[in-house]
Amino acid sequence: MAEKVNVGLEKIFFHHILGNPEQFQKVDSYFFKNEDIQFIYDVVKNEYIVSKNKSVPTPQQILALVKLNDVEKKISDNLVKMLLKGDNSGYGDEEWIDKRFKAWKLSNLTKNNVFKSVEYIRGIEEINYDNVTDIVSKIKNMFNESSLI
Repeated sequence: MAEKVNVGLEKIFFHHILGNPEQFQKVDSYFFKNEDIQFIYDVVKNEYIVSKNKSVPTPQQILALVKLNDVEKKISDNLVKMLLKGDNSGYGDEEWIDKRFKAWKLSNLTKNNVFKSVEYIRGIEEINYDNVTDIVSKIKNMFNESSLI
C-alpha cells in the first residue's frame, strides 16, 4: 500500500470524512495537499464545528458556504460540484479506504509532530530541569495522542 497520495485519494478521504464527521476533530485542512480541497474542507469543517446539531452541511449548503468564503473567487462552482459528486461506495469494502485513510492521517500527524518537536527544542533557551522536562513531556504527549489513532 505504498501508493502516493494524489488528488484522487484526497477526494476519497474528503468523502470519507463527510461520512464520518467525528474525523473533523482529527484531520486538519493542511493534511490535504490540493489547495482547493484544503479550502473547501476548511469551510465545511468550520461550519460543522460551529453547528449546534453537529450535522455535515448539505452539498447545496457547502456550495453556498464556499461562495461566501471565497472572496478571491478562486473556486469554481463546477469544482465544488465535482468534489461533492464523488461517491466512495464503488471501492467496495470500507476496509480498503479505512487503511489508506488511517495511514494518511497518521503520516500527516507524525510529520506535524516532528516539526512541532523541533520548534519546541529550538525554543529551549535555558537548560534547566523544569524547562527540559516540560518540553519532553509536551513532545511525548503529542506522539502518544498520535498513537491512539
